[in-house]
Amino acid sequence: MAAASRLDLDGNPIKPMTICLIGAGGFIGSHLCEKLMAETPHTVLAVDVYNDKIKHLLDHPPPPADGGQQARNPWDGRIEFHRLNIKHDSRLEGLIKTSDVTINLAAICTPADYNTRPLDTIYSNFIDALPVVRYCSENNKRLIHFSTCEVYGKTLGSFLPKDHPLRKEPEFYQLIERLIYAEGFWHASAIICCGVSLYSLSTVAKSQRTFVYIKDAMEAVLLMIENPARANGQIFNVGNPNNEVTIKQLAEIMVQVYSKVSGGGGYDRCEF
Repeated sequence: MAAASRLDLDGNPIKPMTICLIGAGGFIGSHLCEKLMAETPHTVLAVDVYNDKIKHLLDHPPPPADGGQQARNPWDGRIEFHRLNIKHDSRLEGLIKTSDVTINLAAICTPADYNTRPLDTIYSNFIDALPVVRYCSENNKRLIHFSTCEVYGKTLGSFLPKDHPLRKEPEFYQLIERLIYAEGFWHASAIICCGVSLYSLSTVAKSQRTFVYIKDAMEAVLLMIENPARANGQIFNVGNPNNEVTIKQLAEIMVQVYSKVSGGGGYDRCEF
């Protein structure tokens, strides 16, 4: 159940707000929907092409076997699913207009695709996001835009030789972030939220990533949503620098954990 009275970091009451959540059906979006429904009084306009991961929030509980009164979810009436593609759907502007804040999670975010599908990545992460930025700016709405550590240039491709065709410089990933900064500076409030999971070396086995539990990350996002006076215009790197491990170390940990769960002997080492 959502708390009866919630306070922001400055001790002010938090008013219920309407949130347009683009990409609500994905991994991050679905966890954010769950947190917003369980812990806040906010309303979510969930935008995506799929709703499998949030179907349990949209469905009503089954009727009681004894024919008694129909049970209700605590969040009934506070989440709406809108199946649309932000590339070409005029309904998007209306949803943003009626919202207090828009959160954009729609993007290609698989590093393997960045170098093998560069045009698709540019279209998804920049061109398709342009209407979102424009609608927020024109209607003076807050925008929380999720980005990636690649804006800092720490990608697998950045460690390739300078003349390599798959090498990508950080500007490749900074297009939409630069636009949001400009719009926020000249017109409306804007927030760029960058999730940190940095690569440090060129080989896959030695690449380092900063892992953070999804529920901890959503706690950080909720603080941004509910503290606009502190968050507007800021860049947030969400992660834990004390939890940075190589992919090889992660594989070794997974082997050890699986061995305990399965009861098997596991492997002595991981080779790459």
